[in-house]
Amino acid sequence: MRLIKNYYFLIFPGLILLFLLIIEFSTKIDEVWLKMLIVIPLAYILSPRIKVIRKPYGKLKQLRWLFSKKIIYIKLKA
Repeated sequence: MRLIKNYYFLIFPGLILLFLLIIEFSTKIDEVWLKMLIVIPLAYILSPRIKVIRKPYGKLKQLRWLFSKKIIYIKLKA
């Protein structure tokens, strides 16, 4: 959990690279723009949603995934 809290901003680019590798080795698509047209929306859908929430004791970032019920909170420095 601590790893996700510290490096959540790397999940979207990591998913893009992962899906690019999968498409590279599984299909015969040569055009880069066509690969990116497939990969970027897929990575966007599967990456966490980040929302800033105000509480009486400060602001929190809320990370939510599409298929996960668990919500991760990160305290923001004021």
